[in-house]
Amino acid sequence: LGIAVGISVMIFIGSLIEGLQDSLVDTTIGRSSHITVTSKEKNTPLDNYFKYEAQLRNDISDFKSVSPSVGGPAFLFVEINESTITEQILVRGFEFSKANLIYRFDDALTKGRLPEEFGEIAIGSGLSKDFGIETGAIVKFSTPGGENINAKVVGIFDFKVSAINNSWVISTIEYISEIYKIPEGSASNIEI
Repeated sequence: LGIAVGISVMIFIGSLIEGLQDSLVDTTIGRSSHITVTSKEKNTPLDNYFKYEAQLRNDISDFKSVSPSVGGPAFLFVEINESTITEQILVRGFEFSKANLIYRFDDALTKGRLPEEFGEIAIGSGLSKDFGIETGAIVKFSTPGGENINAKVVGIFDFKVSAINNSWVISTIEYISEIYKIPEGSASNIEI
């Protein structure tokens, strides 16, 4: 009887550790791309990313998702108590139907929805909390190229990663491509 109980306890603990390990891996790397394809030349977009995307899908059919993205750094300007606060952010544009398989944006949304139209963005929960920005707010940000953008916050997300929640602003790939003057059919990178 003692041996049977001991074996049962070992099996239970082994199963518990395996479940925790799977959960930890999913939590820490489950919402990020595992491979990122970029141009050989720094700060140069991949022209005709459709060609690379198709080649990756054809060569290796085991990929869960092959998703183009665009973006770059920017400064967010927030008015608080008659002062302007400037915060460095990372603006990213996605084809949500593809990128959702990697990032699970639908699960990460805590308020509102994903951007669908030009001029719409979603922000991380850290930015929302730190600066009191809610859905429906119009925010201003500026790109390194000097573009001043006013955009409407339509969603707030929480990836459970403070670095992302405190810095990411996301929208459609078309809108962010226009802001950063990335030619149609080009992408900053392809995420797998």
